[in-house]
Amino acid sequence: MAENIVRRLVFGKPVRSILVVGTTNTNASALMEFLLKAEGEGKEMKFSSAGLSASDGSPMDARASSFLMAAGIDASGFRSRKLTDAMAGNFELMLCTSMAVKGFLLFLYPEATIYTLSEYALIGSDVSGMEGMPEDEYRQAAEELREMAKRIIARATKNTTF
Repeated sequence: MAENIVRRLVFGKPVRSILVVGTTNTNASALMEFLLKAEGEGKEMKFSSAGLSASDGSPMDARASSFLMAAGIDASGFRSRKLTDAMAGNFELMLCTSMAVKGFLLFLYPEATIYTLSEYALIGSDVSGMEGMPEDEYRQAAEELREMAKRIIARATKNTTF
C-alpha cells in the first residue's frame, strides 16, 4: 500500500478507489458508497463501504434506502460489511464519517491515505450519528452527503488529493 501512496505523490495519478468507513455501515457510510457510485458513473473508479463495528449482512437503514430510491439509486442488495485489513489494503483512499473513525483508522493503518468526508470534500462537518436524527435533520444530512459526493468525485478525478 505504501508503494501506491508514493506512486501517486510522485506521478500524480487520479484516485481510482475509495472506501467509505463508518461505525455500523448501515447509514452514512453505506449512503455515501451509493452516492459516490452514482456520481462516479462512467468513470473508472471503484467504491465500497465498511464499518469498524459492523455486523456483516445487516440491511441499510430504511431512511437511507428511501433517500437513495427517491434519487433513482437502487441499493436494494446492500448488506453491511465489517472492515478488514484486506479490504483496507485494496483502496487508495479511505474516507471516514467522523474524526473518531479517522483517528482509529490512522492507528490501524498509519500508511494509508485517510480523510473525513468533510475534509476531502472541503465542505460540511462530520456525519456520524444519523440514526438518531429527526426526519428533517436526517434529510438535510443526506443532502449534504450528496453534495459532498459531487465534490469528492471532482477532487479525486482531478488528483488534488495531496
